[in-house]
Amino acid sequence: MAKKMGREIGQVEGLLEQMADKGLCSTFKTGEDRYYMGVPFMPGIFEYQFLPGRVTGRDKRIAELIHAW
Repeated sequence: MAKKMGREIGQVEGLLEQMADKGLCSTFKTGEDRYYMGVPFMPGIFEYQFLPGRVTGRDKRIAELIHAW
């Protein structure tokens, strides 16, 4: 993926880890290889938003928007 994007592997890994932390993609490790994959919208993104158990302003705002919906 990094090669196709013309970027360094570490840079792309960092971006994917940030996306995983935000629940925008999923990550898992098999042996020494780490894989990233998109998550289905329902269920998926909704549940992954709160999976890390954070309580930030962003998390609170997302919860408010979901509750209002």
